[in-house]
Amino acid sequence: MKSAVYSFIALSDNSMVASVKVAKFVASTLDLPLTSDARTLDKDLDVLIIINGAFAFAKNLQELHDVILGAKRIVWVQQDYSIVPPINNGQAQSPFRKAFVERKEQGKSHLEFWTTCEKESKATSLSTYINWNCLTMALKPVPRIISQNDVAYYGSYRTGRMKAFDRYFFEPRCKMIISSPSKSFQQYDHDNIQHVGVQNDLLKWLSERGLGLYLEDEKSHKEFHSPPNRFYEMLSAQLPMVFEEAAGATLRKAGYDPSDFVVRNPLELSRRLDQRDMIERAQSSRWREIAAKERYGLTDKIRAAWAKIKGGL
Repeated sequence: MKSAVYSFIALSDNSMVASVKVAKFVASTLDLPLTSDARTLDKDLDVLIIINGAFAFAKNLQELHDVILGAKRIVWVQQDYSIVPPINNGQAQSPFRKAFVERKEQGKSHLEFWTTCEKESKATSLSTYINWNCLTMALKPVPRIISQNDVAYYGSYRTGRMKAFDRYFFEPRCKMIISSPSKSFQQYDHDNIQHVGVQNDLLKWLSERGLGLYLEDEKSHKEFHSPPNRFYEMLSAQLPMVFEEAAGATLRKAGYDPSDFVVRNPLELSRRLDQRDMIERAQSSRWREIAAKERYGLTDKIRAAWAKIKGGL
């Protein structure tokens, strides 16, 4: 069977981009060729596995169109719900999008999903729920450095978290550090807030913080998605986490109950700093084994999903 893995994001040995890590893991696990250059792909593949990414900026879209059109089946690897999969109807403009419209016109299948999103995992009989985010769980915990008396939040400024940002960042009662490339965070101009850029050694930086603040997109309150990378990153760095209450439903469904670590306002958040060592011990004992099992089981999960795809050819 002739198959390949395609990444929209350029591949590099030291890339920290989540989708690149996933692409390498899939290709290695299934022993398949991996490329980000569509010109190197055969136009008559049995299965093309596409790793989701910012496809609007991808190169060689016409060549990718031809590969997509010629493949018998296409697997869409989705590790972030915000990257919307291509559709096979509408007025497609780019060669990439047009390929899926043309596949439908020719009576070919659309997409099978290997996805962190429960909804998409039920899209077809050959689709599978796979928690790609647990790939960021370190197999060995990062040594915990004597922590600072601060609360860390990191990531992009996302509209689905704006209410939560205002709740915790508008009038903070303790020192908070926001690590983000997003200039929108600068609106929270307060003596207790320090804005820093993206950290080159994220796990080390996390290991030095006092607490990690976990916030969730409003969409994730309503639809089940895997716990995000930052959950596994903070757990890997042995950083004790505190959670907004609304994130509880998703995490409990994933096997991680944060009920004992909820903070509802800046005052509760500041008081939790004095409990950080106790919180870290509790979370490590309750969650580390579960997360490690997820991480170790990822290989078998992918192979089982692959067997299902091959059986459907």
